[in-house]
Amino acid sequence: MGGVAAWKGVRTSVWSGGLLCVGAVGLLALCLPKPMTYDVRTNEHALRQREQRAAAAAPTPA
Repeated sequence: MGGVAAWKGVRTSVWSGGLLCVGAVGLLALCLPKPMTYDVRTNEHALRQREQRAAAAAPTPA
């Protein structure tokens, strides 16, 4: 840890780490497009969970 800071300085270390982080997030967004298009309103699993919770919360007739 701290290899870049020891080699090039703290400022360069912070900048390069930030740029690498942004690049990694962009790469993941390109490689994993499905999470980017997830919609809780249309996802079949989320709809099923919502229905189960609504049924469990509904009052039962006595």
